[in-house]
Amino acid sequence: MSFVKLDCGILDSTLWFDKHARDVFITALLMAEPFELQDSMLQIQVDSLDLTGWVIPPGWYGFVAASAMGILHRAGEDSTTGLDALRTLGSPELSSRSSDFEGRRLVRIDGGFLVLNFIKYREKDTSGADRQRRWRERQKVHETAPSPRKRNAVTVTPSRVIRNQAEAEYRVQKQKTEDDVRTDGPGRSLVVDRKTFADLEKLHPIKALLTAHERLFRLHVGSAPHYTGKDAKLASQLITQHGYDAVVAMLPALFTSLDPFVRQSGRDMAILSSCWNKLLVQAAPAVQMSENTTKTTTAGARWLAKQKENQT
Repeated sequence: MSFVKLDCGILDSTLWFDKHARDVFITALLMAEPFELQDSMLQIQVDSLDLTGWVIPPGWYGFVAASAMGILHRAGEDSTTGLDALRTLGSPELSSRSSDFEGRRLVRIDGGFLVLNFIKYREKDTSGADRQRRWRERQKVHETAPSPRKRNAVTVTPSRVIRNQAEAEYRVQKQKTEDDVRTDGPGRSLVVDRKTFADLEKLHPIKALLTAHERLFRLHVGSAPHYTGKDAKLASQLITQHGYDAVVAMLPALFTSLDPFVRQSGRDMAILSSCWNKLLVQAAPAVQMSENTTKTTTAGARWLAKQKENQT
């Protein structure tokens, strides 16, 4: 579930004194998801398909995948006052506290609305975490610096050795994955060699598939995914229907797809399952039902059938 930070400074902004615009804007904040606009886009009028002439620059914003009436319905506003509020939020405001986007807050584009300052306030550090991080880094440098009296003495704690070893192994694995995943055209990473995830062959098919997905997720997104029992069930269904090798070969297409829906939906196992045919068009050169794939499919299906028998 997404979250949003609400800056307390809104109490002193001009927006706070316009009840209808305030309610509509806060509702849009709660509906927004992080979204990267890669190319410039023209703003669209709220109540027509005419362009305003203002150009939205590329960058990260909050995307609301809803129509004007969809936002107004959730905000509890009627069409007359609600559309006026949306026009106000999408118009320049010279008296705004922020000069960003000439005071615009919420603008309409093809497919929904953009909350322009969404990422700016989402990434704003109000907890002192960044200051604490810098202090820990200074302490780390101080602890590892050689003593003036014993320049050759080095204190190595077990926890530091374990941490450094884990970081080194992660860097090696990340580089290995980058080398083994070959790219075919801009944004289309299509082919994964069997050796890419050869170390996973001893694992159960479901665990191996989720581990392969996690590696590519970390590589492309930069963070660890969150798995639930639903993901394991979807992995089981995918292996049964298509085979382990075919599903693994499809993973790069999941993370490099240029389809807007795939890009905005989290790139999890549910999207892999629901968009299989769409991704198959992109990953067609990689997903080939070879003899090895057939053997793996049969082995995976046999293992899953055995698990179901044990449960009953």
